[in-house]
Amino acid sequence: MSYSTLSTHAQRCFRALSVHPGSFSAATAATIVGCSEPDVQQAIDELLSDYLLEELNPGEYLFYYLVREHAQNLFMRHDSFIERDLVVRRMLNWYVDRAVAADLALNPFQQRCASVVVSTDHEFTDAREARAWFARELGNLLGCQQLAMQHDLHENSHRLAEAMWNGLRRSCLPRELVDSQRRGARAAAEEGNVMAELGCLIRMAFGHIDLNDRSAAERISTDAIAQASALGLDWLVATGLATRARGRRSRDPQGALEDLHYALRLRTAAGDHHEIANVHRRLGELYGDRAIYNHDLSVEHLQTAVDLLAETDDGVGHARAVCCLAKVRIDAGEPTAALLELAPVLRTLFEHGAPAQIARALVVQGQAYAASHQVYLAHESWEEALRIFSGVGPGADAEAWRLRQELAGGLPQLPWGITISGAERSAMGRLLRERYDQGVSIRNLASECDRSFGFVRTMLCEAGAELKPRGRQPVHEVVR
Repeated sequence: MSYSTLSTHAQRCFRALSVHPGSFSAATAATIVGCSEPDVQQAIDELLSDYLLEELNPGEYLFYYLVREHAQNLFMRHDSFIERDLVVRRMLNWYVDRAVAADLALNPFQQRCASVVVSTDHEFTDAREARAWFARELGNLLGCQQLAMQHDLHENSHRLAEAMWNGLRRSCLPRELVDSQRRGARAAAEEGNVMAELGCLIRMAFGHIDLNDRSAAERISTDAIAQASALGLDWLVATGLATRARGRRSRDPQGALEDLHYALRLRTAAGDHHEIANVHRRLGELYGDRAIYNHDLSVEHLQTAVDLLAETDDGVGHARAVCCLAKVRIDAGEPTAALLELAPVLRTLFEHGAPAQIARALVVQGQAYAASHQVYLAHESWEEALRIFSGVGPGADAEAWRLRQELAGGLPQLPWGITISGAERSAMGRLLRERYDQGVSIRNLASECDRSFGFVRTMLCEAGAELKPRGRQPVHEVVR
């Protein structure tokens, strides 16, 4: 393993690739070095054979920590400032271009700062592909933003902050969200881009709410609202009001209500039907809270949001509004209507929604099943939601904990006299079989679900379980 034995081209690649903050592909490496992909792949193969590079997965490469430090030292020693700056700019521009494309695929309806939406030569097929790319490259994007700050490339830094917003929010990563928006606000301030700075500050306030630092969120959003109002940026004022209302919701619901009604007037004046619908959804959710509960107003606002979003191409936004409306219907004692509304939108969320959005919809579905005495279907929905929550970021920890508490009591119990049939019977059979396959006896299952031994045995047979012989199994002595 020696740098001096490498070819000249491999040496150049070794030095240039040391600026990359994490793992990279040959296509990324070709952009950084400024050569064709076959040429850089040849250099990568040479580095791999000399153990100067590690292949984490097929086509994904990473420097060992100490090797990266050595390469960075060589880069500083052998390459001019102009060459080093060019390498960094090529890499940052490549990541910004793709991050913007991914952001537009994740949420094409959101209003953005003009400097962020630029022409991009890269497009993602759909939101699922963009989400997968974002999850894979998140560490690199955060590292690139830090590198942009170190090199005083302020535009790249705040553009990355805006482009990462949707991905970080939907991945339930509030700490990373706050840190990235703080860097973006600082970079935009250095560049003198007030609109981008205010956008980053409002998004930072949103992250503080998820970190349960509501006082910081209210302070930051209030300052941003005042500055945006002075500059006549009504869309940013409305965004800031909605964020502040989100933070005020638990402590000051009346203040949150005033913020949202003001935001609704601004959105209505602008004529943006998508944003008008989003404010109606937030108002509907707020009127569903116990502190200011008003069923009629809650349904009115949520139904307006559902109707407006049905006229757009935002299937995920429409599904979210329907889930909120279903929750209000459950609280009003209408679980059957809620289940009917949820069925089609759940399919949309499973196809296009983020994991956390799917899990939250499953929680509402479980609540509807439980309210209609279909407790085993509710148990199934909640278990699936918990499985999904466990795979997302720490921002969903509180929701996952509540679900664990709900499921901690073991098998659900149905009141006697209720006929168990259809989907509920199938769900009960699946759950009983799962527990039986884990080693729980029929007698213990019967005790747990408050049903007879024969009933549980019949359910297991219907579920296709392979029943074990009754009684203790004989122990065979080993003859030595």
